[in-house]
Amino acid sequence: MNEVAATISAPAIVMAVSLACCAVAAALGFVNLRRYRRFNLNERSDHFDSNEVPHISVCIPARNEELNIEACVRSVLANRGVNVEVLVYDDDSTDGTPRILAAISAQDGRVRCVDTQTLPMDWNGKQWGCERMGQASQGEWLLFTDADVRLSTDCLRTTWIAANASKCDLISTVPRQIIGTWMEDAIIPLIHFVLLSYLPMGQMRTTTLPAASAGCGQFLFVRKSMWIRSGGHAAFRQSMHDGIKLPRAVRSVGGRTDLFDGTQLAECRMYRTAGQVWRGFAKNAYEGLGSFALLLFITVIHIVGHVLPCLGAVHRSNCNGCNCAGNRCHCNCNSSAHDLCKAISALLANSPSASTGDSSAHHHSVAQSVACEDWAQILEGSRSDFARFCVLADLNW
Repeated sequence: MNEVAATISAPAIVMAVSLACCAVAAALGFVNLRRYRRFNLNERSDHFDSNEVPHISVCIPARNEELNIEACVRSVLANRGVNVEVLVYDDDSTDGTPRILAAISAQDGRVRCVDTQTLPMDWNGKQWGCERMGQASQGEWLLFTDADVRLSTDCLRTTWIAANASKCDLISTVPRQIIGTWMEDAIIPLIHFVLLSYLPMGQMRTTTLPAASAGCGQFLFVRKSMWIRSGGHAAFRQSMHDGIKLPRAVRSVGGRTDLFDGTQLAECRMYRTAGQVWRGFAKNAYEGLGSFALLLFITVIHIVGHVLPCLGAVHRSNCNGCNCAGNRCHCNCNSSAHDLCKAISALLANSPSASTGDSSAHHHSVAQSVACEDWAQILEGSRSDFARFCVLADLNW
């Protein structure tokens, strides 16, 4: 046993642990993908009258949104099958936002501008605006959204159907994210990655534990009576992260929350430059996870499990192959691939099935013929290679 331990270096152990953590996240992600379902206008349920026309108030906080506000408001007004009102809170904009809102509200009485008031002490600006709009709303349901979000014509009714069919008091989705720069392409998809890889959606739907919930601040659809009962946005007045705080507030008073796939119902262009992407995600990362220790842990795990394998792949040309005999491999490789090759060889040599005649023995014969380049591919972190790694190591993945 000591010989086995000696053959496994510290970097290989760290890599194996990190890959295992990433594999658990990947497994949960695949399960959650099946749970993260779409709804449509043809849904039928005993929990609601499909002929009902719901009264929905859409609340849009705005500050210097002259490039977005008109398109956003008009996309809401175009919705069918609902009785809709649009409330906008203009947070002292210095551009053309007030003028645009005045013109739209003069044309359509369903649009109301909530009077701007001085921001109280200990309040975040967005949460103050949402609180003011929520209190002024007349609908049975509230949708808190952003000025850079665009709704499809069936968005509101389909979301109302989804909320009732799911028997929940709050339902949220991540709108389809429009991207245009390399930084957006690299970072924005992580919203869905984190959501699907770490949220226990099964527990979210079977309990009311506040921690087992999530939402997206771009799209929070909540029953007004439950919003009031949970304390409204005043319950988290200092926070920037309403997407997490509002679902938790609702669940803390016994309400139920859920998520659904609404990428066909709403879309959003969050940022337009690399600087905006970095600042936007940096300010939300800590509060979104709620703990510096958790943020540090996840950062380290993903650097080791995702970044280092890519760096290791750069050095694949330094690997001249392995000569395997029996359960041992002798490699002339770069250190990362060599360490992993030795670690897997040790696992294979000491696995129970290596000394028995069971059906898994053929996996070991496969392992004996795998060259060092294959271990480098495993380090690249693809799903198929990691599953292969687990089979070869006899972990029954």
